[in-house]
Amino acid sequence: MHLYLMRHGIAEDRQIWYGPDRARPLTAKGRKRTRAMVLELKHRKLLKLDEIWTSPLTRAKQTAEVVKEALDVKVREIKALACGATVEDLMRELKSNGAPDRLILVGHEPDMGYIYAELSGLKEPFPFKKAGVALLAGEFKPGGMAVKWYKRPKDLLSKEEQQKV
Repeated sequence: MHLYLMRHGIAEDRQIWYGPDRARPLTAKGRKRTRAMVLELKHRKLLKLDEIWTSPLTRAKQTAEVVKEALDVKVREIKALACGATVEDLMRELKSNGAPDRLILVGHEPDMGYIYAELSGLKEPFPFKKAGVALLAGEFKPGGMAVKWYKRPKDLLSKEEQQKV
């Protein structure tokens, strides 16, 4: 299995957002930077998907939609990806929904960092930046996957591109 992990893009600041946290959306900058990141990964042939699984929270669903627009793949909302996602919960989802060979999980921090660490056998969580994407390959089980790469927007986008978005 080729598993991509992605943290949602830049969302509205929770300190000034007045609605429920689950409805907190991406900012305009968050959408632009996420789109630029996904398009650059696609251009470099680093992102090939069969399906997108996303948290039901607005900011993650909006991030998943950006990925869908770039790659034209199915999006599935997975409750287990809401804040507090665990490898164990996701293993149950994979068993009940089937495991596509190339899957991206769009979720939140610190969840993505814990999932990355548990699947790859790290002892400490890995810090995911907003719109950061990692590729792991192997068997979806604790310690069963090897890390192929991790990219942040600043790794792929030039300083000029980062200032534009």
